[in-house]
Amino acid sequence: MLTVWSHPESYVLPPEEQGGKASPTNSEDYKTPPEDDPMTECRTPDVGNSKLSRYLTRSLKKAELEGKCIPISSTKKDDLQTKRIPRRSTKIGGVYTPDKRLKKLFQSCKKPKYTPLADLEKAQFQEFQSILREKPAQEFEIVIGIHVSNKFFLSLARPTNWVSTEHISVLISMLVRRHGRNYLSRRCRFVDYFSIAGIISKFAEFEKASDKLGFNWGGLVSFSFTGKTPRRNDKKVLLVDVDRVYAPMMWGKDHWVGLVINLTCRQVEILDCNIPLNESDNEVNKHMAYLLRALPHVLAAFSPPSDSSHPEEDQAFSWVRPDNIYFNERSGDCGPCA
Repeated sequence: MLTVWSHPESYVLPPEEQGGKASPTNSEDYKTPPEDDPMTECRTPDVGNSKLSRYLTRSLKKAELEGKCIPISSTKKDDLQTKRIPRRSTKIGGVYTPDKRLKKLFQSCKKPKYTPLADLEKAQFQEFQSILREKPAQEFEIVIGIHVSNKFFLSLARPTNWVSTEHISVLISMLVRRHGRNYLSRRCRFVDYFSIAGIISKFAEFEKASDKLGFNWGGLVSFSFTGKTPRRNDKKVLLVDVDRVYAPMMWGKDHWVGLVINLTCRQVEILDCNIPLNESDNEVNKHMAYLLRALPHVLAAFSPPSDSSHPEEDQAFSWVRPDNIYFNERSGDCGPCA
């Protein structure tokens, strides 16, 4: 009998084939390279079962009589079975931008070092700005999967310019990409603006629902609270893996604030860079009422069962607004500050 191994662990040539000379593969320690090894292209393909007897040498027949089973290979093309081996493409790498100067300027494909927001190099920004101004309408996809134009960045960088929800989403996605894993290790998570807005927009419908525990809060809320957000599938669940949530929120139609939602102590810290704009507690309550009333119910819907019979009623949320944070004196910059 002749046994052919499709993927031999080691391949030792018979003495007659070697001619008495040492070979780097003629060793019991030699192993075939793994599928993803760069040397995989040089590997000998598998051998078929047809026409094998034509290539049996004396040493192979002798080994066969002695009851040994060794792999053989043929160099003839008609006897080779080609096998497609999946490998990562080397043609596309890094971050795509339509202008090579931007790629050279930032080299975003490299993993950024973990630091807070670094100081801006003004000379580098001036070069960046001049390149974008050449073609402000040019569109492309950035690394977080959002299609934007050069004008988008010019608008975001301009002082006192009101930023849209799209700008806020990009800023949050940037924070997640650069610092999200570090924050998750501390049981913290960033949440997009649309998740908070989704809770508030559905609260009136929720109050009319008979089955409050089974109420459908929508995909965006579900993704954020269960950790299955598209492009951010970290599989971390609130109150199980996460105790603190950072989220942006818009008050009315003209003011952004940052929220720090502490799930364990049931308190929301409001990072407001312009307190005099909504100075009284009554004004803050008007903006926060729906969210504070909805949060216990949302947590009860997406979190593991609690020992309490009505956890959503027993553990209400409160708010606090620290006053020792940065004060923004320029109107229109509340979004990036938040």
